[in-house]
Amino acid sequence: MAGHRPDRRTFLLGLGAALAGCAWFDEAASPEPTPEPATPEPPPPPPAPWISEARAALSRGLDWLWGQQSDDGRFRSSTYGFFREGQSLTPFALDALLDVAAAGVEVDGARVAMALEAIHLMTHKGAVGLLGAAADYPVYATGLALSCWGRVRPPGWEDRVRSHLGWLLDKQLTGEEWSGHIAHGGFPMGGGERPTPATPGHVDLSMTRRALTGLRDAGLPLDHRAFRLGRRFVLACAGEGGGFVYSPVQPELNKGGGLRTGDPPISVASYGSATCDGLLALRAVTAGPLTEATHPRVGSALVWLRRHHRLDANPGVQGGPMEVFGPAMKGYYRAASSRVFEALGGPEGWEGELVKAVLDEQREDGSWANPSNLQKEDDPLVATPLALRAVARAIASSERSRAGSRP
Repeated sequence: MAGHRPDRRTFLLGLGAALAGCAWFDEAASPEPTPEPATPEPPPPPPAPWISEARAALSRGLDWLWGQQSDDGRFRSSTYGFFREGQSLTPFALDALLDVAAAGVEVDGARVAMALEAIHLMTHKGAVGLLGAAADYPVYATGLALSCWGRVRPPGWEDRVRSHLGWLLDKQLTGEEWSGHIAHGGFPMGGGERPTPATPGHVDLSMTRRALTGLRDAGLPLDHRAFRLGRRFVLACAGEGGGFVYSPVQPELNKGGGLRTGDPPISVASYGSATCDGLLALRAVTAGPLTEATHPRVGSALVWLRRHHRLDANPGVQGGPMEVFGPAMKGYYRAASSRVFEALGGPEGWEGELVKAVLDEQREDGSWANPSNLQKEDDPLVATPLALRAVARAIASSERSRAGSRP
């Protein structure tokens, strides 16, 4: 990652050139050219009938989302004051916009450059999310920032992510004092005092997935101990039934239906969003395809997810005290499951069914919003990127299946 630091004008000009030729896929390596076959191959089947409508919906959502971008490149919430500075929302929105581009919808490269520059200017001591009066999900935001830089890779990007990498690696719970602790290898929120084994604080699978994915997207070598220890924490989040739970550190936060007796009673039952996070985190720390041979938990989690998949709510939450979080998290689940199914295969026809469910809820202005505020999906700047990601991944999956390939 050696090199000089470009000035802002050089960076933006170079970024524009990079965007013009960017393939916009997570896995940017192009296959080697193959010799032309001796006989013509049969043409691929026609696109799914819902593709054009889905791309039109993405375009409307894209127009709405770009309309929320401030002149300084940030995406700022007008629903929640906590998000008004746009520290976590800006990389969150940008990462979803890159998915839209991967689905074949044109994305404004100049606006992408503005968002990347905003992320750079919001960076403090290597983190995104530490500039306000209260920390704005800094591990989550910094992991997302790394993914955005790593997916676009404009000129000089290595210099700009170096401090992110150092800060994020420092936040992972490693060292002898964590050996044997359930939180070992996980990532906390990243604000406030450094956790200790006596008071690990909030350590969960969702943040850990985002941190590990960001490190992978930014090119951290797969033999780095961060991935080995991260894998250890992910597997510690295994739930009953074959999937995953949100946190073994604070099990009272798990939302799966059914409780294990105790004081307080806790849930260790697998549920949808956590199972998606577990699979995506394992994908981030695994070289090559993610299969049951990688770890038995992969196979059982995929079986659980395909069996319980639903579109009206986060599956597996039903029947317990957290049941109200089912519909409150449907946007998060749709987005995460679309990424899992695109990469690993989903139930028959999942793409078209998901697209129909999401498009039925698009508002006239092109945005989305969840009626429930329990997970902040009532904020269109939260719900719309989730919806865009879900539809974009469904389109990409359908088109890759039509071409006979799988990422």
